[in-house]
Amino acid sequence: MSDTKTFTGSDANGLEAIVSFEIVNSNQLQVTLTNLNGASVPSDSLVGLFWDITGDPNLSLTSATADSLFSGGKQVDGTVNLGPNGQGNTLNEWRFAYDSNGLGGDGSTSEQVSQTYGLGTAGYGIFDGGGGGQQQEYGIIGDINNDANPQFKGKKANTYVNDTVVFVLDGISADFDINSISNVRFQYGTSLSQPSLIGTTSTPDPDPTPDPDPTPDPDPTPDPDPTPDPDPTPDPDPTPDPDPTPDPDPTPDPDPTPNPDPTPHGNQLSTFEGSGIDPENNNPLAANVTFEIVDGELQVTLTNLNGASVPSDSLVSVFWDMSGDPSVSLISATAESLFSAGEQINATVNLGPNGEGTELNEWRLAHNSHGLGGETNEGGSPVTQTYGLGTAGYDIFDGGGGGQQQEYGIIGDINNDANPQISGNTYVNDTVVFRLSIPDNFDITSISNVRFQYGTSLSQPSFPGEKPDTASLGNYVWEDSNGDGVQNDGETAIANVTVNLLDGNGNVIDSTTTDENGLYSFTSLTPGDYQVQFVPPAGYEFTQANQGDD
Repeated sequence: MSDTKTFTGSDANGLEAIVSFEIVNSNQLQVTLTNLNGASVPSDSLVGLFWDITGDPNLSLTSATADSLFSGGKQVDGTVNLGPNGQGNTLNEWRFAYDSNGLGGDGSTSEQVSQTYGLGTAGYGIFDGGGGGQQQEYGIIGDINNDANPQFKGKKANTYVNDTVVFVLDGISADFDINSISNVRFQYGTSLSQPSLIGTTSTPDPDPTPDPDPTPDPDPTPDPDPTPDPDPTPDPDPTPDPDPTPDPDPTPDPDPTPNPDPTPHGNQLSTFEGSGIDPENNNPLAANVTFEIVDGELQVTLTNLNGASVPSDSLVSVFWDMSGDPSVSLISATAESLFSAGEQINATVNLGPNGEGTELNEWRLAHNSHGLGGETNEGGSPVTQTYGLGTAGYDIFDGGGGGQQQEYGIIGDINNDANPQISGNTYVNDTVVFRLSIPDNFDITSISNVRFQYGTSLSQPSFPGEKPDTASLGNYVWEDSNGDGVQNDGETAIANVTVNLLDGNGNVIDSTTTDENGLYSFTSLTPGDYQVQFVPPAGYEFTQANQGDD
């Protein structure tokens, strides 16, 4: 017996949908609902599915997920949880309903739902408290890349699902028959008077009659046994070589002098912090940025630490200088959480880079060795720094960042009570992580003069980034000639020993070598937990650890 049953529906106006019911994990029913048409108006969004099941099993919604959204005129790729009802998650848009007498309707139209089971994002008076009332929020609009979708570009009030939502229902029995599902109805729009499609399923062709067994070929006549080759005449015993004269014992090479490691390049991480007050509303503002060399690239992690209550409190740019004016380019810009149309969306989103043809392409990189400048039509302090990343344009980021808007700016902790006034645009929650290409000899300590910029104008709040209090660590490496683990008089220093600095998770974040006096040090460290790892030179090994009184 098959574990899957599929229904399709379509009409003469181009609406088309498909749903697949499948038994998974022996006791769950997976429902995969897809809108196949590219919606051109909101009423073309697929927002409900209704069906009957013989025997009326008691089902409940376990999960509802989508892998792509359309929000604020942009595509957002990432798995999003859209349910279930009563689980307390952030979105909770799709709901499940059951009534053995039929689901009915909301009384505003004569249309009724006779089916007993349903999933929906529009309420219809069926889905208690859910589905955004009568809205099509998180309805399915079909292929986001379809040319029929441009009318959605300006509709930022709602967020739609691209193509498909997958639901998992609990409660089916071990002997559940997938063929007990029938009477499927696809529902579009925010009212039961708007388009609906009847789902039909095709009857599979019967198993074809197998061909009779073919008549086997007769056994082939075997080849006659080949005539064996005569035994070869054996070679005479070879005359043995005389015993070779052994080489004298080689003189052992002295212990090699280890090659010094390259000159250390300084710490691989640099952090700047800043804070201030928005003078218009006295809101506190705070941000930090970390520059770190990762896999030969410069990773820039920009975080807004305050919960913005107005758009001018969104962090939209960071500016800085680098000595030597190195050539860099933006490789990627990603965020892990968005705030759109009053809802939190947890999904990895690509927000750049410029010119790469990504879906969003909101954050841009700018570089001008004479300073980035400012705006022609706005006040505020011009940007004297030579490098910048921004989503607001400021006449600095060519064609990017939504002009002067703060679209995809960073508003800080999405769960902060200060956030409810934020609406109309899509914002990043907390942090954006950028990757920049850098030259091979890049020095992290060359970064300075950091500026954090808020709002859509350079006249709105900005403040400098300062390096936080730093720490250092270091010591001495010597030759323990008697192997007792204690530094004794007359024991000499060892130069050119490689020393690695590890973070609290055991990752190597910097490296140096001891100088001619056996000394090493790591400076300008952010206070925290570190480990030190020594690499013994050739010919050396470690002696006893943690000996003596100091």
